[in-house]
Amino acid sequence: MCSKILVAALITCVHTFSPQHNSATQTFRSTRSTRLLSTRNNDYSLFETVRRKEAQLEQFRMQHKDPQDELQMLLGYFDAEPDFGSATKLASALRRPGRLSVGVDIKRRSPTSSLRVDFNDAGGVADSFIDSGIDFVVANADYESYGGDTTDIEQAVASVHKSSPDTPVIFKDIIIDPLQLALAKQLKFDAALVMACVVGKDLTDLLDTGTLINLPIIVECHTPEEVALAVEGGAGTILLNRVDRFGGNEFHATQPFAIRDELPPGNVVTTLVTGKVFDTLESNLFLQEGFDGVLIGEGLVGNPSASSLIKELHDLKLDDEGEINRGNVF
Repeated sequence: MCSKILVAALITCVHTFSPQHNSATQTFRSTRSTRLLSTRNNDYSLFETVRRKEAQLEQFRMQHKDPQDELQMLLGYFDAEPDFGSATKLASALRRPGRLSVGVDIKRRSPTSSLRVDFNDAGGVADSFIDSGIDFVVANADYESYGGDTTDIEQAVASVHKSSPDTPVIFKDIIIDPLQLALAKQLKFDAALVMACVVGKDLTDLLDTGTLINLPIIVECHTPEEVALAVEGGAGTILLNRVDRFGGNEFHATQPFAIRDELPPGNVVTTLVTGKVFDTLESNLFLQEGFDGVLIGEGLVGNPSASSLIKELHDLKLDDEGEINRGNVF
């Protein structure tokens, strides 16, 4: 297993940055992904996004081809001392008994919405959400899809770790290769987000890599098949997206409820909901149905009422009978 992943890492790579950072451009490639081999026609083609990543491979591969390179050494398990700090930190932040955890997806734009926000300091944006009581932060590295770059992710990690050490920062990109997870680990992220619709059956290898380098993986899913694949691979946290990235970005409001049956019993998997979460009304249902938290992008980033929304979501609580108690929201 070790040699298989390491060899794959040598011929594939991970990460991209904005044109302003050409000297540090890093890229991804996956020749093994199965689901993207046939894509539907839509304005935002996930297939073309992955093709773009693949085309950006060569420089990153050359930068990290040395077997003594830190990323290669991470994948080679030279840094394999047991350390469950990140997993404990993530679980504590995402699971808040009796209430929803709330995360912010910091990005300038989104391929699945009309979001367009301008900011210069991702660290400052992250700090503003820390001040508002956010439970976890997602930092975006992909420029074309999310407007993020290497400066953004480094600023976000540094700022959050300094101002709120117990708040996890999650690496988000179009992850398709183990080397990208090594990069997230090197940059001191607390976890990484992997999209099941992008990697298909490669998901198990990526989950194994995350375990071996002590980097928790959050798996984004939309369909029952994706959830089943994540559960089979041993995913501890699943993000249920109401937007179908693979299906033309169609929005399905009740999708998380429709695919809950694929989750194992006993609440052993942490479950989050994302995709056009804007208010407390739907979030009531998420809490009532046993979901652990929500990840919000457009509803928080650039929203002048973001602090109020976070407070309202935190004030939603279950009473002793398991029913919603709105606390002091109104």
